[in-house]
Amino acid sequence: MNPAFKKNSLSRRFVIYIVLFSSLFTLISSGLQLYTNYKNDISDIEKEIYQIEHSYLDSLTNSVWLLDEEQINKQLQGILALPNMAHVAIYEGDKTLYEKGQLPPNKFIQHAYDMIYDNGQKNPLGHLSVTFSLQQVYDKLQQQFFIILIGKTIQTFCVSLFIIFIFYELIAKHLNHMARYAKNLTLDKLDEPLILNKTNNGDELDQVCTAINAMCVSLENGKQQLQEGEKNRIRLAQAEKEKEIAERLSITDELTQLYNRRYFNNAFPKEIHRATRSQQTISFLMFDVDYFKFYNDNYGHQKGDDVLREIGQIVKAHCHRAGDIPIRLGGEEFGVIFSSVSNQQAFEFADSIRTAIYDAKIEHNFSHVCHYVTASFGLVTSAGTLLPTDEELYRQADDALYQAKESGRNRVIQVFSPNLKTTQEN
Repeated sequence: MNPAFKKNSLSRRFVIYIVLFSSLFTLISSGLQLYTNYKNDISDIEKEIYQIEHSYLDSLTNSVWLLDEEQINKQLQGILALPNMAHVAIYEGDKTLYEKGQLPPNKFIQHAYDMIYDNGQKNPLGHLSVTFSLQQVYDKLQQQFFIILIGKTIQTFCVSLFIIFIFYELIAKHLNHMARYAKNLTLDKLDEPLILNKTNNGDELDQVCTAINAMCVSLENGKQQLQEGEKNRIRLAQAEKEKEIAERLSITDELTQLYNRRYFNNAFPKEIHRATRSQQTISFLMFDVDYFKFYNDNYGHQKGDDVLREIGQIVKAHCHRAGDIPIRLGGEEFGVIFSSVSNQQAFEFADSIRTAIYDAKIEHNFSHVCHYVTASFGLVTSAGTLLPTDEELYRQADDALYQAKESGRNRVIQVFSPNLKTTQEN
């Protein structure tokens, strides 16, 4: 098989593109020509519509007024003889008075003229309807289309064969030689230059050949530089990874894997500022474990750490939205910064954490609340364009937490900022 016609060869694709472009150009140019012819035919029909109005309508109206059926039929027959005319009729309302020809089933243009006899008064006699068939117009356009298409196809085929021969001799066969050279090129053959078997020198192919030979000379140095660069990249990536781990550890509580107090101190003011700018609701939940000191004193600090770790997992499981920020504030004290659609939703979120801690059934026989580990919650919710500072919201949540403890513990006290009215309690 001629290399120029191999499957997926550049020459073959080049010819396909030429054929496609030529075909597209032929279709577009033919379409424009056919459209122009079509518009001319339609323009002729419009002229005939104008001619009927100014040459036939008045005399036909007089004939209808005089009930001169002979003249009416002659004039209708004359209109019907116009080019592309298929049907002409005079209607009075829905009633057909006179009719010549047949209505085409489709492809037609129809026009109606009001017939008004003027004898000092306007006397409506009905309307004249004329229907032009477009079938001959479409048949002529179809015939022209096939003639143009066949001629352009033959022309495109001949030009394509000539172009593919020229393209192969001047470009494709040299590209194939370059491809074989590049395929067989190894580090051991860098001293073998690429040479093209062609008479005319100095063209783009020779420039590519020169560039390839220059590349072979510098390839070894480039390889060494690449290896050194890879080592540097690995070192930088390792350093960046270690930095990322160090930063993550610096804001993470080691025991619970929640955010720590350092992160909270930095994030809380930013979240308040973001909520103020977007006029969204922000809530801050603070809670601590009830009678945790009694738990540590009687079960031991190792067991106490296990409890804090389990509560941390409970909190993290509830904070699954992107904006939820769970924190261990210190000791047995936890916090969550979050946003909510409504005050009720904020309360339900807080109470779900309280319920989950209770439902964990962690034994605490030294609690004054019940025989399981429980927690008391203070929740402050604020919205608007002028939110309190982070210190003020923290103090308000702390006060709500104090109310929860004073009210018997194992409950949620929610307040609104700035009016601090207690709205929810459980």
